[in-house]
Amino acid sequence: MALRHFIFRCPSCGHDPMVGKGDSALCTACGSIIARGARQPLHLRVRNPAVDGGRWKDVPAVALARQIEDHGGAVGPATGADGRMRWSAEALLRTSSGERPVHWQARLLGFFEAFAPGLSGTFRLEHDELCFEPAQGTEVVRWSLLALRSLQSASSSVQFTTGQGDLVHLAFDSDSPRRWEALLRHALQRAWLDAGRGEIIEVQPRIRTHPLRSSS
Repeated sequence: MALRHFIFRCPSCGHDPMVGKGDSALCTACGSIIARGARQPLHLRVRNPAVDGGRWKDVPAVALARQIEDHGGAVGPATGADGRMRWSAEALLRTSSGERPVHWQARLLGFFEAFAPGLSGTFRLEHDELCFEPAQGTEVVRWSLLALRSLQSASSSVQFTTGQGDLVHLAFDSDSPRRWEALLRHALQRAWLDAGRGEIIEVQPRIRTHPLRSSS
């Protein structure tokens, strides 16, 4: 995972998004740099030109994640004045085309998920639904948040399962899969609570909830 996928907005000033490749991420607003290579485990190197004389220091990754949330995290920029969530990004969409067997010396070792060829386009969160608009102008695909059955993220992608059992895989070129997982978790929680389905406690391998408590 590129570091800017984890540090998708600046922990120091809140600017969104960060830029960079590989093991470093740069804030174009305040000049802060976050990089891998800290001496301590689970830490990142941080340099802010306006703090401590611009010297490098090791900061726990969890503390940086907390600072990002203090600035609004993923949800803040995606929530409008009307309270509705909207966000979009260019993505490559692939859907599962079934499972294929894995053999070794005539023995069946298991199965792996096979995906159809990718389709480039724009992926959107539009409050109560997700949609994908292909770049080539074919029909827009839509999924209700209430129809999703699971959600997970990987190093550069997000996957979800639809009500029809299709596995949808989305790879982002310029946006953060960590951001998208946070957005989708929040949007799912709100949608399911609003529909009276309970509080989501697990999204993988399938969405599970606690039932809502009666107010009586």
